[in-house]
Amino acid sequence: TALQLCLRRADDFRNIVATRDLLVDAMLDLDCAPSLPVAAFGHFMVSVIDADDLYLEGHMGEVNAYVCLQLRLEDHAVPQVAFSSCTLRAPKPEWHEAFRFNAERIEPSACLVAWVIAAPGGTPEEILEGAERGLNEAELRQLKAEQMALGQP
Repeated sequence: TALQLCLRRADDFRNIVATRDLLVDAMLDLDCAPSLPVAAFGHFMVSVIDADDLYLEGHMGEVNAYVCLQLRLEDHAVPQVAFSSCTLRAPKPEWHEAFRFNAERIEPSACLVAWVIAAPGGTPEEILEGAERGLNEAELRQLKAEQMALGQP
């Protein structure tokens, strides 16, 4: 096969590896991972569509969810980060949002992580205040109780 001929070549190692990577690119069941980066001048597009059956203990059907995307295109690089909007009290949130990440090259170690995060709070104002201050649900409730005791809205 072409792959066997490629692996028998005696020329420059990088040429052999590059040719092998091209040949095994579409063969996902092979235990032969690509080893060289791919030039990718432009943008890497990611769409966040929806989520299903979200559950947060003690908040059945009342999840204020948003998505944090982290894309790392090169080994040991700082990931690029993007956030979706926050849905209010939705067990099956829908976003239909697209995100564009800049890309110069994609290494075989590249990865995309999508975190679905529950924001504390019952109203948009509480969610914003919790996010601005980095509060969890209990801390947000304590802050609201303190504000009410002081007569603050």
